[in-house]
Amino acid sequence: MNQVFRNPEFEVRWCGGGLLLRSRGTTLLLDCPVGVEYYLGELAGELDAVVLTSGRLRAVGGLIGLLESVSRYKRNGKLTVYCGVGEERGPALVECWMRDWRMDLDVQLDLSTPGRFLPIGEANLLMESVPHSEPLWSQDRVVPAFGVALRVEIGASALTWVPGAGPHPVIGRLCRCSSLAVIEIAGLPWPVTDPARRLTREEALEAGALADELWLVTDAGVRAGAGQA
Repeated sequence: MNQVFRNPEFEVRWCGGGLLLRSRGTTLLLDCPVGVEYYLGELAGELDAVVLTSGRLRAVGGLIGLLESVSRYKRNGKLTVYCGVGEERGPALVECWMRDWRMDLDVQLDLSTPGRFLPIGEANLLMESVPHSEPLWSQDRVVPAFGVALRVEIGASALTWVPGAGPHPVIGRLCRCSSLAVIEIAGLPWPVTDPARRLTREEALEAGALADELWLVTDAGVRAGAGQA
């Protein structure tokens, strides 16, 4: 999979489970997987905001390492972490870092209600609730959980990020006319359950058919294929 997408409005980099979006005036990280700071390097110092789509490990597991990296490269700077109202795991990690790590970084938490656009620098961010579930390994079952998909609009371009979602019509609407859509599909084995809890490759291809370019990734963070309209 091509790890970088570029057009006149922005650049998007794959970060092993998250996406780095850079435009002329705004830099966003969409989700924070473990080890994301190694993908970013000094680019961590450019971050204006981090947007979390859920509380699963692939979305929040790298928060502590990322915040330390940002504090290294963005001294006496500010960073906003956005999360949907109803998800507590990401905010809990941020609050733990703010309380127990002595770093000169002003971190703000913004708990946002899905369904409305948020201005972040020159970007307009839309969070939309999607069906989302997570494995509960101790009981060998899958349980519903909070999750959102994201659409980021900058100028005439748009990026759509759909991680860990089950099938839903909103996914196709978010992807429509996107410059790039990145959709995650089932890859890792889960407890035996209804397969509709995670998108299949065919469902993702259908949902992203109206995007200019489509990347498919699995929940193991590896390539599942790509397409272009």
